[in-house]
Amino acid sequence: DEEGLDLELESFQQQRRKLLVGTLAEMLEKSSEQLVHVSNVWLHKEATLLHLLQRKDAQLMMTIQRERLHVTRLRETVRRATKRMEEQQGELRFVLNRYSEIENNFEALA
Repeated sequence: DEEGLDLELESFQQQRRKLLVGTLAEMLEKSSEQLVHVSNVWLHKEATLLHLLQRKDAQLMMTIQRERLHVTRLRETVRRATKRMEEQQGELRFVLNRYSEIENNFEALA
């Protein structure tokens, strides 16, 4: 009778171990599935972020190119304006010198 109880206890403990191992295996499988899901979500978010960064980089490069073109045009405008101003200063010096000559001639006649 005691031997029967020992066998029954042993059988019960084996069933309990199997149930525990099965439960742990099931929990591990669910955890693995969740981990795979979280990893997939993470990878998707990383890919989306990378795509957005690449788009932003492309936009920035286009903006930089536009600004460089704008600066080049401004430099050309300033260069032309400076040249025109130098030409006008030369003409003004000529006119002032001519005026001084005429004024000196009038003073000499007076």
